[in-house]
Amino acid sequence: MTQELNGKIALVTGSCRGIGRACAKALAIAGAQVVLNWNESEDDINNVVTEIRSLGGKCMPVRADVSNEIDVRQMFNYIDEVWGAIDIVVNNAGVALSKPFLDSTEEDFQYIFDTNVRGAFFVGKEALRRMQGRSDLPRLINIGSELGYLGRPNNALYAASKAAMMNLTKSWATEFAPYVLVNTIAPGPISTRMLDPKRMSEESLELELNNPMGRLGTVDEVAGCVRFLSGPEATFITGQTLGPNGGAVMP
Repeated sequence: MTQELNGKIALVTGSCRGIGRACAKALAIAGAQVVLNWNESEDDINNVVTEIRSLGGKCMPVRADVSNEIDVRQMFNYIDEVWGAIDIVVNNAGVALSKPFLDSTEEDFQYIFDTNVRGAFFVGKEALRRMQGRSDLPRLINIGSELGYLGRPNNALYAASKAAMMNLTKSWATEFAPYVLVNTIAPGPISTRMLDPKRMSEESLELELNNPMGRLGTVDEVAGCVRFLSGPEATFITGQTLGPNGGAVMP
């Protein structure tokens, strides 16, 4: 355990697995008290709680559907009551869908945008309401994607949702400066349950490996970026997009 985030209270949405789990663990190791947001898999979140506490970290799970405004408001109110003012929020909860655009339905659109954009909007609103005007530089970090820059065939809805998140970052960073630091992390291909090489076709894997580093990234490499942006060395960074993507995007 380290201490650079000692005394800080962090919320990571979608903490059950993958990038969210790694971010929650990294923040806890750095000394933060971490709220683990989850909605569907109780077994997975219990495993995260056990892992963090076994490392000496402090965490608590809070169930909420981020696409539901009432759920999100109640989650923040509960954090206020139990732990106090939130210092770090990681807007990570997200879903993906790969489908030819002309086969996409209104239900597909709603599925992607409800979590990826609507959820980010509700969480961001409650977070910023509490963070505005403070002198201790609270942090809001949106988890975007390289596809927010690139787009990709069969991924129009997902790419559009991540581009929307990335532009929320720029608007919030401007509107809430100089009191809140708001940034995006836009990972490239990261080895997770959503992007499992064992389940991918040879063609799909070749597409994901088409970056200068020639490999998939790890969730810990993304979590390291979250830890950096949450820490004392990132106090002059806002409105930016950090890209752990192996060089796949060089804006």
